[in-house]
Amino acid sequence: MPPFRRAAAVPASLPLSSSARAPGLGLAVALLLAPLLCLGVWPAGEALAQRQQERGGDDGLAVLIVDSQRILREADAVQLLQSGIESERDAFREQLREHEAELREDDAELTRERSSLTNDEYLKRRHDLEQRYAGYQSEIAERRRALEGRFSKGMRLVESRLLEIVRDLAEERGVGLVLSKSAVLLTDPAYDATEEVMRRLNDALPRVELPKE
Repeated sequence: MPPFRRAAAVPASLPLSSSARAPGLGLAVALLLAPLLCLGVWPAGEALAQRQQERGGDDGLAVLIVDSQRILREADAVQLLQSGIESERDAFREQLREHEAELREDDAELTRERSSLTNDEYLKRRHDLEQRYAGYQSEIAERRRALEGRFSKGMRLVESRLLEIVRDLAEERGVGLVLSKSAVLLTDPAYDATEEVMRRLNDALPRVELPKE
């Protein structure tokens, strides 16, 4: 049996969401690289122009820019979720250290007793130790997947509310196109609605507890 190696470290930070990596999930995470008019969310053409006129005339602000990446890092609910993950990760690391120390001690004890054991006894104990080690590695992988899954579940709640807020704000302003700031090279600050979206999200969803397993 090879010497016991330290288990793969629990990631220092988890991805914001598994859905944040997948294409085609809508405004909340792609943010929002296709015209919302194409999604049928707001009326196009004359109806949009009429709404703009009802809000005081066409001032040219038919586009909003939103820094979704920043919001999904800095929003109050996201910070709380991240704090919960970090607390559980620290507790998990401590358990891993204790388990690893126990396995190493048992391995060292078996080595010391090798000369007093029959070959069959030694092979049996070695096999048992290897089985425990394999189970330990499996547990590490499962716990890591569970932590990531719970974080992603919480983030989906944040993303869903973010989508609603962006839609509401665009509706209020008669906007038919919302773009992610990461997709825009240059823009007038007047188009940037990030602070307003952040404020509304923090007011509407100040906290999201880390979902239970």
